[in-house]
Amino acid sequence: MKRLLLACLPLALAAGCAGLVPTEAPRAPDGEALTPQAALARVTPGAAKADVAAAIGPALRIDFDDGHSIWAYRWPDAAMPRDTRAATELVILFDRDGRVQKLRLRPGYR
Repeated sequence: MKRLLLACLPLALAAGCAGLVPTEAPRAPDGEALTPQAALARVTPGAAKADVAAAIGPALRIDFDDGHSIWAYRWPDAAMPRDTRAATELVILFDRDGRVQKLRLRPGYR
């Protein structure tokens, strides 16, 4: 029984992590499909979290104990939709006050 559980552990971990990689591009709350450059243009340093969510929509979010947050938006590569390295990624760092401190657009690579 113990061996069966150990054998199934990698499958369970892979299934849990598969949901973290979005397979379609982010959409604005109004349903408009966004390109990475259009999403970047909607965010300005100093903007509040609510403004970013209203402009770009939901994100992958990481909240830190000290109050900082990171939001990530990914545009998957059509040829490799589950490969995070191939996805173009917009990463936004929020300060303790919930304002955009830094942002970066990283193009995907193969």
